Amino acid sequence: MSAAGEADSLEFTLDGQVLDWTSHGFDDREFYDWYGDEGFSAGRHTFTVRSKTDSTHPFIPRMIASINLHEFGSEDEYHEDNEYVSAYPTWSVWGTKTFRPTNAGCLMRNMTHASFCNICKEGMWWQFLERISLIDGVTVENGQATVQTLPLGQLRPGEAVEGEKLEVTWRLEGVDQVEYKDLFTIPVTSGSWSVQVTFVTPEVRSDPNGLLTDSEDFEV
Repeated sequence: MSAAGEADSLEFTLDGQVLDWTSHGFDDREFYDWYGDEGFSAGRHTFTVRSKTDSTHPFIPRMIASINLHEFGSEDEYHEDNEYVSAYPTWSVWGTKTFRPTNAGCLMRNMTHASFCNICKEGMWWQFLERISLIDGVTVENGQATVQTLPLGQLRPGEAVEGEKLEVTWRLEGVDQVEYKDLFTIPVTSGSWSVQVTFVTPEVRSDPNGLLTDSEDFEV
């Protein structure tokens, strides 16, 4: 609903019983839910919405955008836990069936949710890294080589993200220089060098196209 920013602006009743409702305090579109542990009895039921005041915003009309009724089975039949990933069926207004990964644990499913689900996060990393490289370039100066990479993992400004890191591997003539592992600046001698950067994050469980690894060759 929209333009229901005041506490006493709307009233909802189900079969004549007033439902507990408190405004989130915003005039923009907001989502509200009611839950019950018992199903409906057979027969006709009435859900009523009553506007008790005028719209609380001069340019946003008060509007009920949609009302949805969902019936769930037991936890054995339907996992409501938003951390549970599965194939949840969704039907469009045209009757076609698609699937979503969680019950309602994603901003793409529920605009009041605080974050994207794990499937969306992984997909977004794929989308980002299809378009950009982990390595911006390599500079060689005064006998040292430095790899410029995205400020992720241990290079993130501010608070670190648990489980996230950049792994760096340097090779000279194709041989790993293990003493320089995970260093961003190293001493170099003449020859054919390469540097590989791999982004490790718990938000990506699968990388079939190798998007989380980049490398660059350079000569000294």
